[in-house]
Amino acid sequence: MNSSYPQDGIAPIVVIGAGAVGASSALALASAGHRVLMLDPRGLCGGTSFGNAGGIHIGAIQPFATPGILWSAMKMLADPQGPLLLDWRYLPRSLPWFARFLLNSSARQMSAGAAATAAINHTAIAAWRKAADAAGVAGHLREVGWLKVYDREQDFLAAGSERRLMQENGFPFELLDAGALHELEPALGPSLAYGMLQPGSLFVDNPGRVVRAIAEAAIARGARFAADEVRSIRPCAEGCVVQTSSGEVLASKVVLAAGAWSRTLAAQVGLRVPLDTERGYHVMLPTPERSVGRPIMFSRRRFVLCPMEEGLRVTACVEFAGLERSPDYRRIEKLLPFTATVLPGLDTRIQSRWLGFRPSLPDGIPVIDSVADGRVIFAFGHGHLGLTQGPATAAAVLSLVQGSASPFPLEPYRADRFFLSRITSRT
Repeated sequence: MNSSYPQDGIAPIVVIGAGAVGASSALALASAGHRVLMLDPRGLCGGTSFGNAGGIHIGAIQPFATPGILWSAMKMLADPQGPLLLDWRYLPRSLPWFARFLLNSSARQMSAGAAATAAINHTAIAAWRKAADAAGVAGHLREVGWLKVYDREQDFLAAGSERRLMQENGFPFELLDAGALHELEPALGPSLAYGMLQPGSLFVDNPGRVVRAIAEAAIARGARFAADEVRSIRPCAEGCVVQTSSGEVLASKVVLAAGAWSRTLAAQVGLRVPLDTERGYHVMLPTPERSVGRPIMFSRRRFVLCPMEEGLRVTACVEFAGLERSPDYRRIEKLLPFTATVLPGLDTRIQSRWLGFRPSLPDGIPVIDSVADGRVIFAFGHGHLGLTQGPATAAAVLSLVQGSASPFPLEPYRADRFFLSRITSRT
C-alpha cells in the first residue's frame, strides 16, 4: 500500500480525533497493548476540548430538549443579549436537526435522555482519575464541585425539573441561600440570591494542558500521532483503508472520535447521523484580585466563570451557524459588563478570544457503538459533555474493541437509534 506512514506488518487501530474522547481512547487502547495511530489536523487538543469550561460536570444530565423548549428558545433568540444565536442563513440546513430536537422534548424523552447521560457520568470520576494518574496531571483535577447561581426566584424555581432528575439518578446537590452562597464564594456580587452546588463534580483548571498530557501519555505507551486530515474511510476485508492528507494507512479498526467533524466520515460507513454543532465562545480575562474558587454558571445569562490556571475564562453562547462561518465575538463581549456585576471589580480587558464546535445530537446522547462488522467504532456527539465523558467513553471504546464488558450499558448509545439512520452492517 502506498503510504507515508511507517508500516511494520501490524495494522494499527486508527483513532480519528485528539480531543478528550480521542486522546483518552488512544491512551486506553495503548495501555492495553494495542498498536495505535492517532490522527487530527488540529493537533493534540487543538479543537473543542481546549476551550471549554473545565467542568467534569457529572450532574449535568438534563437534556437541552425539555418540555416547553420551543417557547424558551424563541425568547432567547429575541433577546439581543441572550445566550442563543442562530445564523438565519444556516436555518434551511439545520431544520432537520431542530425537528428531531423538538421530537425529543417530551417529558418521557427528557427522562430517558437523563438516565442515559447519568449512566456514563456515574463512571466519569473514576475514569478521569485513572487517566489523569496515567498522564501525570492529577494535580489539575480540583475537588471543588460545580456551582449554579440565580439572581431571580423565578429562575431558581424553574430549575426544579433539573434538580428532580438529579435526585432520581443519584447525583446529590446542596441548595444555598444568599448567606450560604456568599460564605462559599465571598467575591460574588450581592444580587445573587440562590445557589445549587454539585459537590461530586471536579474542575480541570487547564483543559488544554490536561488533554494534551493524556494524548502524550498514549504516545509514551507506543501510540503514534500525525496532524493529518482523514478524507475517507473504506472498510475492507483486513479492516479499513483510511485515506488521509498524507497517504493511506491500513487500519485493523477505526475509532471515529472527530467530534463535530464526524458526520461525513460516519456516512462513509453507512450511518446518516443527525450531527450538528453548537458553536461556543470563550474570552480570557486577567485573574481577579478577588476571584472565585470553582466554575460558576449564571443561570439567566447562561455564562460560566472559570478560574483557570492562566486567568479567568468566561464561556458563553450556543450558536447555530455550522463549521465554516467566521467567529462572531460580539455577543460574548456584550456580556462582559454584566459579568462585572456578578463579580465586582472584575477586570474585563480581553486577553484572548476563542471559538469551539460542540458536536451535538438532537437527543443529547452520544453515539458509542460498533459498526461495519466491528471494524469501526463510533464515539462522538457528546455535546457540552465531551470533557466530562471523555475517559469514560474511552473505557467503552476499549470494551468494544476487545469484546469485553462495558463499564455502562451501551444500548442507549446505538448508532441506529435515529429514525433516518441506515447501518449497512453491525456487530
